[in-house]
Amino acid sequence: MLSHRTCHSYYVNVVTSATGPTALLTMSTLHILVTSSHSSFHYGSTSTITLVIGALGWIHENSHDDSTGVHTYSASLSLMSAIALLIISEALLFVTVLWVVILHLVTTSALMDSSIACAAVHAYADNSSHRLLTVANALTAINTATLVCSSVTVVLGVHTITRSIQCHGILMLAITIVLATGFAAVQCVEYLHLYWTLCSSSTTGLLYVVTGIHGAHVLVGCIAITMYMITVTHWHVYAYATCTTLHLLVGIVGYWHLVDIIWLCVVVTVYWVTITL
Repeated sequence: MLSHRTCHSYYVNVVTSATGPTALLTMSTLHILVTSSHSSFHYGSTSTITLVIGALGWIHENSHDDSTGVHTYSASLSLMSAIALLIISEALLFVTVLWVVILHLVTTSALMDSSIACAAVHAYADNSSHRLLTVANALTAINTATLVCSSVTVVLGVHTITRSIQCHGILMLAITIVLATGFAAVQCVEYLHLYWTLCSSSTTGLLYVVTGIHGAHVLVGCIAITMYMITVTHWHVYAYATCTTLHLLVGIVGYWHLVDIIWLCVVVTVYWVTITL
């Protein structure tokens, strides 16, 4: 009974004295960053730097807690549940956005309103519009293949790291980041080749909104994978997988697979269906 109380006291002390202040600093900085970006972005750069430093400190402290056995099974289960709820909430967000896109496409198709194909036809002659849509389809296919390959590499990286093959795991994660960066670059090239803008029509506005939200999630995934690489290389933790150290692995892989699945849904609903209509 005494040993149980001692372990429990040690766990509470570590969480409240070490992880608590860093977590509060990170969350308050994130709140300031979101608030400033909504109004005038006065404290944007300072808040961004503080947010990155606080997030790194928070991850370092949680990694140390995992490696020293401070996190119990119930604590790790709670963290995995929180990550699962985060992934579910992001999935529901995109379900809502894509449902709005589907309703808009059905409405505009019934009213013979503007769509992406109609905008291209009105903007160019027949040959030019065909060439424009061919370029858009090619870039979309490249992005789809890039994200599918990145999902494979992130799984291989996590698998090799859990089997204590650290160098190969870091290489796979680095390839994943390169593929994600290539995805963002191809998306920017696609924006440059589009004739219409955000204000051209409601349909093209939805195109920019949906792809922009997905691109932001790709950026968040890249940051998470980069922090995970820093955790593995510099702090030498997560070299094995147990029930108390699996939540970060599951969170990164699950989030990245969510980004991949969402992109496939975006391709079907925003690109193929819109061009078909």
